[in-house]
Amino acid sequence: MTKLSFTERRKSDLEKLKILAAKTPELFERRIFDEDADLLESIGISIPGKKEMPKVLLKIFPSDFIVEEITPDGRICTATEKSDGFFDMDNANFVHATVVKCGMSTYDVVNELARILKCPIDKIQYAGIKDKWAITSQRISIPLSIIEGNDIVLQNIEHPQFFLKDIVKGKGVVQPGFLQGNRFTILLRNENLTKEEKEEIKNNLELRAEKGMANFFYLQRFRAPRYTNYHWATLVLKGDYKAAVKLFLTETTGREMAYFETLREAAGIVFDDPQKLHKIFGEYPSFFETEAQLTEYLATHPKDFLGALKAIETQVQMWIYSLTSYYFNKKISSFLASNMLPPKTLPVVLSTDKNDLLPYIEMLEEDEIFPQPTQNLRHFRSIQMKHREVKTFEKVNLDIVEATKEGIRLRFSLGKGQYATTYLAHAVTLANNIERNHEEEKAIVPSEYEEVLKRFTETNRARGTESLLATDSE
Repeated sequence: MTKLSFTERRKSDLEKLKILAAKTPELFERRIFDEDADLLESIGISIPGKKEMPKVLLKIFPSDFIVEEITPDGRICTATEKSDGFFDMDNANFVHATVVKCGMSTYDVVNELARILKCPIDKIQYAGIKDKWAITSQRISIPLSIIEGNDIVLQNIEHPQFFLKDIVKGKGVVQPGFLQGNRFTILLRNENLTKEEKEEIKNNLELRAEKGMANFFYLQRFRAPRYTNYHWATLVLKGDYKAAVKLFLTETTGREMAYFETLREAAGIVFDDPQKLHKIFGEYPSFFETEAQLTEYLATHPKDFLGALKAIETQVQMWIYSLTSYYFNKKISSFLASNMLPPKTLPVVLSTDKNDLLPYIEMLEEDEIFPQPTQNLRHFRSIQMKHREVKTFEKVNLDIVEATKEGIRLRFSLGKGQYATTYLAHAVTLANNIERNHEEEKAIVPSEYEEVLKRFTETNRARGTESLLATDSE
């Protein structure tokens, strides 16, 4: 039997869920929450004055959040129609191109290109993942042999959500991390901000650009929408694999769609029956891909909870790394709370060097994982125990910050691996519950992006307040 693609599975899942939503629409309403002080504190981030910061809306339109990759030699891959001056190289073995996309994930673009070119997905390489609900640009590489043996002309590929430009012959593959950073052009919306609030935001952004931003690991690290993967990691580290599996499958936070939370509650009731457990999550594999994979293993290997976790080892690896991020965040927060400047770097807590644990001993003891029972991680080959230092503060190159009728417009650059939302969190609360005038909302971009905005007119639509199913299917 041919395995369905993710797109096919998602379509099937949506059809089933929409039937249920017609009967109980209240279980499928979008749950709205702000990235406020309480949510950030749950992942270890405490920023002085956070509770009083003005609220703004981010990414109402994809064009409110423009991300442009900066190559290792400092060249900006612009999200415009214009060429950025890339040129062919001698003895080339790859084709390099800039992908400009709107409202589409990097994964989806690569999958679509692979389908068009009839080549394996892993033949199309890129330096990093770019935001989905945004307009973004980044370099990709494709083996020259695939292009030369194909009737498809890259320049002629037409798609409503992306296009290719600066297509040249180049040397080598664009590898993960092969970038200097990203430039962000962002509109923070709230027409009700006072003049004083706008000035406060502007001053805080300028201050953090001058002094540097606390280099927190932001929400993206903790797996939306529950943001609790470090809870499961703690149990894995303690060697309580059954409890880790159960919490992963059943934990609710009030941030998932209500219907999905009822499924997790049902999973808690039938947890000791692996067949029933798998039936719950296997019913919607595109929404519960990892859960379905784990419970499928348990259905044929009852009570082998370690084996079930090894079946999703890539995810377990991310859980463990999120735990180290949580402790790193808490440590920086403790310095800020005491009005003390932290050291330039802090070690990552997951290390074979016992000295790396010293800054975190009190927290580890409180969570009953000191001394660290790292022997429980040896079953997972991908989890590396090594010394690594991370900067506690990062430089921000702020180019523009100005008040507008809509709110605040700014442009800044960050190094690779840095989160734009971490910088913004030092000055505003990223909110979802601000009253909006949907009829008067419109996409507004600096003049250099107006042509690309016309190209993406159909996909650059305002984010709505409808059900998750309506948004997902668009």
